[in-house]
Amino acid sequence: MPSALLVQYFIELPSPREGEDFSEWRARHFKATKRFKKLVLARYTEGTLIRLLDNKSAEARKASLFALGLLGTMEANPIMARLLHDGDSDVADMATASLWNLWFRADSEENNTALQKATRVRDREKALESMTVLIEKAPEFAEALN
Repeated sequence: MPSALLVQYFIELPSPREGEDFSEWRARHFKATKRFKKLVLARYTEGTLIRLLDNKSAEARKASLFALGLLGTMEANPIMARLLHDGDSDVADMATASLWNLWFRADSEENNTALQKATRVRDREKALESMTVLIEKAPEFAEALN
């Protein structure tokens, strides 16, 4: 089965441990996600990941969505969006999260970083100012407009 390795990589991502501090889990998850990306990049193309979205296995669809959210391009957007209506609610939830990840990476690295920083600004006026600067710089960056 061509998706078995991708599913294995996905299953190996850590879940929070009972009583674990969120920051500890986040650090473990961040490290594991970096490893996941490296493994996926070494073995899969975007086209293969897109084809796996049609797999009968919900785990394969979730793993592929997760990978595309991290590594995919806007070419994958319409195909990923179809899975928002998947019969498996976990797949549909993964489609939502993965699409957000994709959209937040939909422009240049510099603009993506600026968007991520702007969304973390607590002061509303400063956040709006950061977004305005980004929109003026990249008017086609749809996620900045949202």
